[in-house]
Amino acid sequence: MTKSTVPLLTEADAALRRFGELWRRGRDGSVEPGLLEEVMEELSVALHELQTSADELREQQEQLLRAEARIAEERRRYHELFEFGPDGYLVTTGTAVIRESNRMAATLLGVPTSSLFSKPLSVFVHIDRRIAFRTLLNTMAAGEMTTQTLETVIVRRGGTTFPAVLRVIAARSPRTSTVELRWTLRDVTGERAVQRDLLAQIEDRKRIEESLRISELRYRHLVEHATDMVYELDREGRFIFCNDLATQRMLGYAARELIGRRLIDLVPRPHRKLLREFRKRQVAQPGHANYFEFPVHAKDERIVWLGEHGTPVLHGKDPGIQAICRDISAQVSRVSQLTDAGEQLRDLSAHLQSQIEAERARIAQDIHDELGAALTAIRMELALPSAGNDEHAPRRNAPVIRRIDAAIEAMRRICSDLRPSLLDNMGLCAAIEWLAQDVQERAGVRCQVRLQGFAEEPAPDKGTAVFRIVQEAVTNAIRHAEASTLKISQRLNGAGAIISVTGDGRGIKPSELAGRKSFGIVGMHERAKTFGGKVIVSGGPHGTKVTIHVPVAAAPESK
Repeated sequence: MTKSTVPLLTEADAALRRFGELWRRGRDGSVEPGLLEEVMEELSVALHELQTSADELREQQEQLLRAEARIAEERRRYHELFEFGPDGYLVTTGTAVIRESNRMAATLLGVPTSSLFSKPLSVFVHIDRRIAFRTLLNTMAAGEMTTQTLETVIVRRGGTTFPAVLRVIAARSPRTSTVELRWTLRDVTGERAVQRDLLAQIEDRKRIEESLRISELRYRHLVEHATDMVYELDREGRFIFCNDLATQRMLGYAARELIGRRLIDLVPRPHRKLLREFRKRQVAQPGHANYFEFPVHAKDERIVWLGEHGTPVLHGKDPGIQAICRDISAQVSRVSQLTDAGEQLRDLSAHLQSQIEAERARIAQDIHDELGAALTAIRMELALPSAGNDEHAPRRNAPVIRRIDAAIEAMRRICSDLRPSLLDNMGLCAAIEWLAQDVQERAGVRCQVRLQGFAEEPAPDKGTAVFRIVQEAVTNAIRHAEASTLKISQRLNGAGAIISVTGDGRGIKPSELAGRKSFGIVGMHERAKTFGGKVIVSGGPHGTKVTIHVPVAAAPESK
């Protein structure tokens, strides 16, 4: 009954009482006029109010039924959440005796749900953790109404264990008004494994960070105390780092003086283009071009030559250069001195060769003129009759005359070896043909000669040098390669000519090409350099080939 229906019932009771009074008066015969109408009116009002109250009661009853249906639905949902929840749910007494449990709790404890009723929850707590569990119960018994959490170990039926988290809160039972404990049981085996993995990862990360820190300290120590200059450049070629000690020792600059400056501004102008081209190749083909030598201006205006080993690196998305440089000024100076000395020796060798050729020509001329004339005169005197008209004198002198003829022939051969007259009189091609014929006659080696000729006869010094190279190649083919056939060819090649000497004997070995005692090959190379030519010696299973490149108008190599 609601508060709104109480006044209506009161008024109805008053109307009934007045109606009862009217009925008694009617029996006694003392009814007042108009009283009946008044009572009837009040009864009508009371009846109307009663009907209204009945409607309200019906509506309230329907609302109550709907509320009870909603409560039942909520209870059903609560039961489903309780029964099928992902965690174990338990309701116990204040002393932890189990009164209710869901399926997950039974699964975790390894006991059927029906068998959990009236069992103490403490029997499932590992014996080593029961003191902490009892302490928790005492705390809850003391009136602690907040949620309490306990990390413990649960022993399943059968003896297996798992780490678990128990959460408990005290509440009054709606049925008995006694305090009951509501528990949440969660298996944290997976969480513990994840925590262990996270801890292991954290420890690994700490070890890696410590290793990186030590490596960075070691790297910084090595870089800062390195004897070579170490630096990094950004994409514009500006210094963003350089080790201070080596930089001051090599260039006289402190590191802070170079940061922000371009390296190329320290390079002498004639060398800047080469450095730019090297940098382009270095960035375009990393790993292919990583060493370069270039000079820079030191702080005291000295020229310091640096030998750089550089590697392209990325600073974000911008390419840069990381390099190690060594001061090679002393090596460059020594190389320059050796180069100058080599040029001087080459000039001296060319001068000596020209002097030798001139001396050979003079000796050959003297032998031919002096000794040849003397031998010819002696032969003529021996061949003429004597003054005493001795008819047998020419016959007796015949052996002597033959020996004199042999001496004259030997003298001519010696003169030709010293300086072929054909080289001066008929040119280089005629001298090569005479050389091939002489070798064929004297050594019995077959010679095939094919000469195209020169558009313009080489200068005397050049012609002599080419002839001596060909002569040396022929001599080596006979003496060392033991060739039985020689092919000598000459053809024009653009503005120059190519002469080749090929023998069918033993092919020269690579070790013999670079041997310390290969003086003949060294001599050929040096003679070719005097006129700007080139000699290529190659060997194979079919013999050895010497190729001479003769430029038409070439000068000796520049110093």
